[in-house]
Amino acid sequence: MKSRLPSFAAGALLASSLNAQFTGKDNFDDNSLNSSLWTNLVQTGSAVFTETDQRLEFTAEDEGFSLQYLTWGSPSYDSNFDIFFRTANSTFPESSGDFAAIGIEIYPSGSNTIWLNARHGSYFVSNNNYVGASRDVLSSFFLNSAIVTNSARQPETNFPKAAAIRISFDSSTKVFSIYYDDVPTDGITWTLLGTYGVETGANADSVLDFGMAQGDFFDVFVYGLSNNVDVDAGELLIDDFQAVSGPATAPTAALVDGFTIKVETQLGKAYTVKRSTNLASTFTAMDVVGNGETFRLVPSGEGTSTFTGNGDKIILIDTTISDDEAFYKIVSP
Repeated sequence: MKSRLPSFAAGALLASSLNAQFTGKDNFDDNSLNSSLWTNLVQTGSAVFTETDQRLEFTAEDEGFSLQYLTWGSPSYDSNFDIFFRTANSTFPESSGDFAAIGIEIYPSGSNTIWLNARHGSYFVSNNNYVGASRDVLSSFFLNSAIVTNSARQPETNFPKAAAIRISFDSSTKVFSIYYDDVPTDGITWTLLGTYGVETGANADSVLDFGMAQGDFFDVFVYGLSNNVDVDAGELLIDDFQAVSGPATAPTAALVDGFTIKVETQLGKAYTVKRSTNLASTFTAMDVVGNGETFRLVPSGEGTSTFTGNGDKIILIDTTISDDEAFYKIVSP
């Protein structure tokens, strides 16, 4: 399945470098979009990005094409960097040409004609094998709003509603590697989606020369779009956005779930979490953020001190530390 952005959308990107801070993260937990991290660059149609329910949601009405870009920052062409984010997409295109997507686009700084795209998209498909809505994690190069190479995508029988996506740039080879996990609730296991070289002669699945040189920068954008798809609250979102510059090309602890814990719980019973990074040290109380079946651990004072059992398994995700191992106590107060 292929996606194509209208030329006016690409042309609306500013032809100047953002040159903003790149390294950082946002878990969207305070339900107020941080203007020091994000800047609204382009907004068309009924597109709206809203930080709500502790995630960044994209909504749009079923009225043609809607799109919004948020700027993040400008990593160097001369340094390695990683971008990690979670997505959810439960939209349902109903007719030919309908699609909705959320993801990341990376441009040579100041350009509006050439870019790399990684997205969690939904599309209406009509071919000899299948007619109806499909959903995929995809990546591709774009030139003048058209895909110039076939999209890489996860197995098309998966139809993931949730995903984790990692974009990693190796400055020595000038190659982007894009990874995904389409079952991200049980801990992150990366699968390579595709490799993209941005310099002639790069060893990658796809190569498109970005025309960059030493001292240049990329521009990074988060975007959401809809074409004739009604996107309601909670259907298309991004969470746990992280960006890291540095020499390491392998996933770092800051970019992956440190630990995922599955806990059997009693219905309606309250629980607290305590953690130690060394059995000889004191167990420290942790707060949780989330609801339903999945909670993220945060330092005490940054969330709620208890979670309530559902009579089944609760998933606790700890991304707050970089230790190789930790120990946990789940207790009833």
